[in-house]
Amino acid sequence: MEHQVEFKNNQDNANNRVQKSQIYVSGPAKLQLTRMGIGREGALLRISVLPGGCSGMTYSASIEHSERDADVLLFQEGGITVITDAKSASYLEELSIDYSNDLIAPGFRFQNPKSVKSCGCGASFKV
Repeated sequence: MEHQVEFKNNQDNANNRVQKSQIYVSGPAKLQLTRMGIGREGALLRISVLPGGCSGMTYSASIEHSERDADVLLFQEGGITVITDAKSASYLEELSIDYSNDLIAPGFRFQNPKSVKSCGCGASFKV
């Protein structure tokens, strides 16, 4: 299932990391994350799964400058770091992040093989 996500800028302060899980970040997504400043001055991407939307769960993504206790490292390559909280990690394993520069709906696309249903607008999902 494909989902679009908007990114917010936040700052937090902690710095412990826990286990590495696997997600995939496409070349276009890596390029866009780098353009957005991920990897510069300690900026990293946090992805969370929250209750909400008409299908039950929604993604939240933010740019942050530090980690929290017990964060899970999802991806780290070429200066790009993606983290999440322990509760969200199980929903995000095998997640694919892509970026599309479509004329009508440019943005990040999340494809989650664990998703069994999504709403019509693609903003929420169910596992």
